[in-house]
Amino acid sequence: MAEILAPADRALALRKAISEIEAETARVPGITAFRHYPALPASYADFPPELSPRLTEVLRRRGIERLYSHQLEAFERVQAGENVVVVTPTASGKTLCYNLPVLDAVLRNPEIVPFSDQGSFPRSVGRAPFHDRGVGRRHPHLHL
Repeated sequence: MAEILAPADRALALRKAISEIEAETARVPGITAFRHYPALPASYADFPPELSPRLTEVLRRRGIERLYSHQLEAFERVQAGENVVVVTPTASGKTLCYNLPVLDAVLRNPEIVPFSDQGSFPRSVGRAPFHDRGVGRRHPHLHL
């Protein structure tokens, strides 16, 4: 079983592990560079007015009073019919980037299910009716 380290010890252990990996880069051809990007302050945005009021209420009940700016941008781009890929550090809100447009669409039309039996996903979530794409049954486990 792994030993649980205090935060200061974890930081020291992490720095040591990174140093060891950096020292081995000459023998590992797949690693081409190491870069450290310092943390930046979070950038926030209000919930968009077009977001379902029910979804906004649920998020607020869960302690989410506003979105990160990249979550708002992802939502707006999906609403505009664009494809979205989000690459951010761990625990930065990627899940909500992807789920916010889907949950919003489901709340606006409760007869839809975002995935069909074949696992396909409508390209224009939030713009085209899901029932026109063969995904018209109600989801039994979604309670918002």
